[in-house]
Amino acid sequence: MNIDPQLGAVIIAIISGLGGWYANKSKRVSSTETVYAEHTQDLWARLDKLSNELNSVTQERNQLQIQVEQLSAQIEDQSKMIGNLQLEVRKLTNRLESKNEET
Repeated sequence: MNIDPQLGAVIIAIISGLGGWYANKSKRVSSTETVYAEHTQDLWARLDKLSNELNSVTQERNQLQIQVEQLSAQIEDQSKMIGNLQLEVRKLTNRLESKNEET
């Protein structure tokens, strides 16, 4: 069965047109726009909740970062103090050794 290519194209166009018409006619009320419209308030509420959570996490992160910086400064100060104390201990040890050698 040989069909003229032009006739085949016309038949396919008619079938496609009928399919499109039927799909458009049988479109239900619950289209995606309607679904989104019904849930817009819920979506905005969820977005606000997530934004607030993100803000609180960001604030907590910033506070923790400040604490880390403060603790790092304390560690640096304590390290300097330990270094100074070690130097004093060496000096005292040397004095004691020199006094022991004199006696």
